[in-house]
Amino acid sequence: MAGNDEELLKRLREMFVVEAEEHLGAIATALVALEREPALERAADLVEVSFRRAHTLKGAARAANFATVVRLCHGLETVFARLKERGMEVSPELLDLLHRGLAEVRALLPFSEEALGADRLSAVDTLVGQFDRAVSAVSQDKTPFPPAAEPEPAVPEPAKVRALPGKPGVKSIRVAIAKLDALLHQTEELVGAKLTGGQHAAEMAGLSAELAARLAARQSLRDKLAGRAVAGMLEDVGELMRQDDQLLRWLSGAMPALAVSARRDQRALAKLVDGLREDAKKAVMVPFSALFDTLPSVVRDLARQQGKLVDLVVIGDELEVDRRIQEELREALLHLVRNAVDHGIDTPAERRQRGRPERAALSIAVRQIESGKADLAIGDDGRGLDLAAIRRAAIARNVAPADEITLMSDEAARRLIFHSGVSTSTQLTDISGRGLGLAIVREKMEALGGEISVENPPQGGTVFRLILPISLASFRGVVARAQGHTFILPTRAVERVVRVGPAEIGQVDGRETIKAEGRTIRLVPLADLFGLARPPQREDGLKTAVLLASSGRVVAFEVDAVLAEQEVLMKPLGWQLAHLPNISGAAVLGSGGMALIVDVSQLLAAAESVAGRPAPAPAPAVPIEKRQRILVVEDSITARTLFKHVLEGAGYSVLTSVDGVEGWAELVGGNFDLVVSDIEMPRMNGIELTEKIRRDPDLAETPVVLISSLDSREDRERGVEAGANAYIVKRSFDQSDLLDTLRRLLG
Repeated sequence: MAGNDEELLKRLREMFVVEAEEHLGAIATALVALEREPALERAADLVEVSFRRAHTLKGAARAANFATVVRLCHGLETVFARLKERGMEVSPELLDLLHRGLAEVRALLPFSEEALGADRLSAVDTLVGQFDRAVSAVSQDKTPFPPAAEPEPAVPEPAKVRALPGKPGVKSIRVAIAKLDALLHQTEELVGAKLTGGQHAAEMAGLSAELAARLAARQSLRDKLAGRAVAGMLEDVGELMRQDDQLLRWLSGAMPALAVSARRDQRALAKLVDGLREDAKKAVMVPFSALFDTLPSVVRDLARQQGKLVDLVVIGDELEVDRRIQEELREALLHLVRNAVDHGIDTPAERRQRGRPERAALSIAVRQIESGKADLAIGDDGRGLDLAAIRRAAIARNVAPADEITLMSDEAARRLIFHSGVSTSTQLTDISGRGLGLAIVREKMEALGGEISVENPPQGGTVFRLILPISLASFRGVVARAQGHTFILPTRAVERVVRVGPAEIGQVDGRETIKAEGRTIRLVPLADLFGLARPPQREDGLKTAVLLASSGRVVAFEVDAVLAEQEVLMKPLGWQLAHLPNISGAAVLGSGGMALIVDVSQLLAAAESVAGRPAPAPAPAVPIEKRQRILVVEDSITARTLFKHVLEGAGYSVLTSVDGVEGWAELVGGNFDLVVSDIEMPRMNGIELTEKIRRDPDLAETPVVLISSLDSREDRERGVEAGANAYIVKRSFDQSDLLDTLRRLLG
């Protein structure tokens, strides 16, 4: 048994060294940037990143039984926490001290805890003392930093490939994660080629049928002419038709063969892509046991440190999951386990007083609940959640108005623990007390497209339930059209598609509803959620709706039409557009066009909000010849598509260009009422384009709106000096802000 513990500790330390280098590098980069850009708003982001990295590094060090590194990381974390919450001065002396702390952690990495000498331990004691004195010297009346915009994404660790058992002569190999990820990415990209091949094959088959129909029509016309006494005319017409016949016969003979060949190629390509993708997915699928095997040591050490007795039970660890998901989940799982041991489980004496066994039970159970999803439950039989303490902590952190928190339901109160800074701990330790862990878990789950909830079982204790995808590969989606725009709705959330008539449409509290399977379901036009004009009423009163369901909520979304169901490879929008409401990404269709992928959870929440307000009055029809023309200049195809989508939905006529050079050519040859431009573009950027517009006598009065990821005061001043009428930051982009700006500038 002792040998197994030593082997496990060795593995943990190897993993810790790799993870530590990642976190130390990120903190060092942030400190350098902090010294270079001491502006308050930017500093808040850098401090938050460093704070979270130090917090995670401390937990990893504890798991590897490296107490000296834990002490150092706790000191670093405390300084960053004071910088974040109390506005501690960022001085060169403090930055030097923080860099020395990082260097000391790196110096410790080659050693084990037992191998540290007196000199090294003395150096650590000195640094920890300097951290404590720096924090103690801080004035209490500093202005706090504003909260950071977004967390730093985690970077996966390297994977290890073990020998394959059971087959003599089969040798194992080491495969770099970067190569596996590249292989999976390339195979997923081939999905687009497969879809396009199918589209082309269908188009060629249609062309073949059309040519055959035209040939038959020509033959019919010739037969009619042959029966008339117009011999002279027949000779001329006959020659023309003979030429046409030759062309049509050639085409009608060639096109079916071409269509058959294209279909055969498409089937072969589809089979190849599907097989290759499945093989690549299997290469990165690993059992949950690889994630759980370090937990017994973590639980044991935490329990001993707090004088508690805890038995860990793991169920279902043979289920396989995408390695990328597992790596993202590792930090979240450690936070939940530490939270259970520290907050949920009592000491043996406290458990005896409550009539419970001295040894507490901590269970981790994972099971597949449907195709492509897993249910991961972390439960303990401890004291359960103290809702009164949670409410007090949330009020203290100003999460919401005090009266609202006091009156909210118990279920809503339980969700408060996922807000950053909400902690029921009465003291700050190196394990918990800052109220950060569960906020990190929630952010991780949202990034993975999963869900997290917390339950109080009737028998007592607490259960955190995580619903997460098993794979990050492509998924199936329903393609729908609303007001000329194409959207993709994930098939897993689509309950059904219905077409309802006037007799099945009712009203509840002044809102439209439909009857489906004996239920009354709210009906919301999808166009309303994206600022588009409502679809015109059909003469027969029929409406097409897609029923979306998630977390017990069901809403029917009215669309113009449901076009197809297909495989979807999601493309991220990028951090500039990551906060767009109700959208999780974009995808390329088989036709080559772009479609936006809806975020089902956000869409359902937005639908409830819309349903609580009177329906917007339909926008007055604008004659096409009077629509105001806008030129969008943007080098990102995703951003370009988004802006065109938003502006056309608001009734504008939109033309797009890929950079300033192309945009200028369009301006010179066209008649535009306003220009919306990005700043950072190749060949000619947005600042240069704006200056060129202002120097041209014919275009000088054209309003220009700059939209950029550059958000410093200097960047804004550059835009104003160039002659821009408005400057919008992508990071905080809101389509309503853009539309309000355009209405103001265009009158």
